[in-house]
Amino acid sequence: MANRFFVPAKTFQFTTGINWSSATLRALLVMANSTADADLRATFLTDFAVFDEMNGAGYTRQTLTGVTLTDDLPTGDIIVDCADVNFGATISNGTRQIKGIVVFLDGGSDAARRPLIWLDSVANGPSFPYTPGGGPVKLVPGTKGLFRIRSTTAAA
Repeated sequence: MANRFFVPAKTFQFTTGINWSSATLRALLVMANSTADADLRATFLTDFAVFDEMNGAGYTRQTLTGVTLTDDLPTGDIIVDCADVNFGATISNGTRQIKGIVVFLDGGSDAARRPLIWLDSVANGPSFPYTPGGGPVKLVPGTKGLFRIRSTTAAA
C-alpha cells in the first residue's frame, strides 16, 4: 500500500499549474478490480484500464472543502489538508471491497477529470481493502494532513 501522485498530474502542476486551495478537487472510491493504483500515467479518469468505481447504495463522489496548504518548516514539505470527506453515512457493500481513493481535479466529464493522487493508506479512516457493511465511509485527515508534497533535493 502506498499513496502516489499520478505522473501527468505532476507534469500538469509544473507546466499549467493547479491552485490547490481554489481548484475544485473531488474524491471517489474504487473497488478491488480497479487499476487506478497501477495506471499512474493516466491523464484522465477514462484512461484507467479498469475504472471499477464503488457501486454500493448510499455512496457518492465528494468535493473536498476547506483545502489549505501549509509549509511544514522542519521538513520543507507542503501539507495539503481539507475538511473531513464523507462518502456517505450508510453505504451498502458494493460488488467488491473498496480498494482506495482517487483525488481528482474536476472537469466537465470523466474524460476531462484529471486524477491527481491515489490514496490507499490514510491516518484516520478506513483500512483498505474495506467493506462498509451499511456504515459510513469517512476520510478524516490527520495531523499530517490529507497528503504531503515532499520536498526533494534537485539533481545536479
